[in-house]
Amino acid sequence: TLQYGLDKEHRQSATLVGDGDVAFAPIPLSSREVHLFGVVSRTQMGRLGELDASAGYTADRLGGRGAFLTARLTPRPAARAGLEVWLDRRLYTIVTTQRVLGTGARLAVRF
Repeated sequence: TLQYGLDKEHRQSATLVGDGDVAFAPIPLSSREVHLFGVVSRTQMGRLGELDASAGYTADRLGGRGAFLTARLTPRPAARAGLEVWLDRRLYTIVTTQRVLGTGARLAVRF
């Protein structure tokens, strides 16, 4: 499947004034307009379960740009036990000039 996505935010004020009239911003808001172009695939991996994968390119009109990759292997729904694993590499949500890598796993056993 081909995909296109748009994530658009416009910065608003998040500055607070504390004791002694000191201004600080508790939430690092930033404006961004991220366009995503990619492909998505789902395939059966036999006894291992299903593999969902996507890859493509993201470009922030107001900041960074770069490739992304996601993969998730999930066990069959009828499996008594299974291991779900995932990998996610993409632009950082708050500062799109940086990249972030996320991985994880979950073991499920049904009784």
